[in-house]
Amino acid sequence: MLKAKSRQLSFYGNHIYDRVIPEDHFLELLNKAGDFSFVNELCRDAYTPDFGRPPYGPEMMFKIIFLQQWPITVSE
Repeated sequence: MLKAKSRQLSFYGNHIYDRVIPEDHFLELLNKAGDFSFVNELCRDAYTPDFGRPPYGPEMMFKIIFLQQWPITVSE
């Protein structure tokens, strides 16, 4: 079952994340540069609307796989 996307990102809202994570962080820049919402529509037929527990969204799963394949180097 594909659940509807919630507009609330967390219990505390976005303002805490905005204060802790800098705007020039790699994940923030990637989130602003790439729109992966098309994955939800492509995968819609693979989910049944009335059976099972709600899964993680296809968009989030695609982002996880994308980040696993992205070569990230950490400099100290």
